[in-house]
Amino acid sequence: PPQQNDSDSDSDDDSDGGRAPAWASPERGLDEAVALFDAWAAPDAAEIEREEDFRRRLEEALPYGASALLRGSRASRVALFDADVDFVVDGPVSLDAVAEAIDARPWSWRLRGNRPL
Repeated sequence: PPQQNDSDSDSDDDSDGGRAPAWASPERGLDEAVALFDAWAAPDAAEIEREEDFRRRLEEALPYGASALLRGSRASRVALFDADVDFVVDGPVSLDAVAEAIDARPWSWRLRGNRPL
């Protein structure tokens, strides 16, 4: 399951049940609440390393001249902890060649990609 940063344990409510995350406190200003939510939801260093490891594996699988570029909310570092990972394949290769190269890898069963229309 996705991991969240532990700042939700810093709740203002010290009761035993129904504690709201620190960022959800109505006493906080909007700027502070947004900053705390961002810290709570942001991927940690281990998750960022897994993204980079996968990008390297993907790029190794691609035909010569192609590269894998991280895009979307993870590239801009505004992704929530359960966001998908979006890559764009750049280079002089067809989508079919990319699919064949990836399908040949033992880890390809983990992927669920969408072909552009």
